[in-house]
Amino acid sequence: MTLEGRLARQLLLIRASQDPTICAGAEDALESVLGAVSAQTAFELLLSYLIHHLSTCPYDREMWVSVRYPPVGSGFMYLSKWVKEINDGSFVTTWLRRGGAEVFRKGMNDGLISVRKSCVEAIVAFQDIVGDSVYDLLEDLRDDQLNLVRHYVAKSIRKKASIRSMSVASQMR
Repeated sequence: MTLEGRLARQLLLIRASQDPTICAGAEDALESVLGAVSAQTAFELLLSYLIHHLSTCPYDREMWVSVRYPPVGSGFMYLSKWVKEINDGSFVTTWLRRGGAEVFRKGMNDGLISVRKSCVEAIVAFQDIVGDSVYDLLEDLRDDQLNLVRHYVAKSIRKKASIRSMSVASQMR
């Protein structure tokens, strides 16, 4: 694992601190680390972290039950942020085929609601980049899970349309 990967992993763990000052410091440091590398590298670091902790070496959920920001949930949150920085749908699709789709399935079935919520938000962000083909890669999700994702995708699309229409209206003034 690279130095950046180890540092990101540690900062995701530290972000889980109950102390708000430590949590905020970890957030700032993680933003700095991820901002210092390319968007693709940040994306790869985060997705690799999630693949490791959800597929290769599952984490102990009981340890994170009382934590506001479990590291895996934070990983999904940051992943949803960084996938938006990548304008290469084929790059993202390749990663989905290499374990990303499995990570989403495991995230959607996680015992912690904050992890499931962050996972849905990440899937919505991925859909924004790769379009509806994301659903083909998420065929292992249950129907209710897919419906939930579709609901939030539709909500995101409506929100963007509303923002665009407000922007156009303000420009016409």
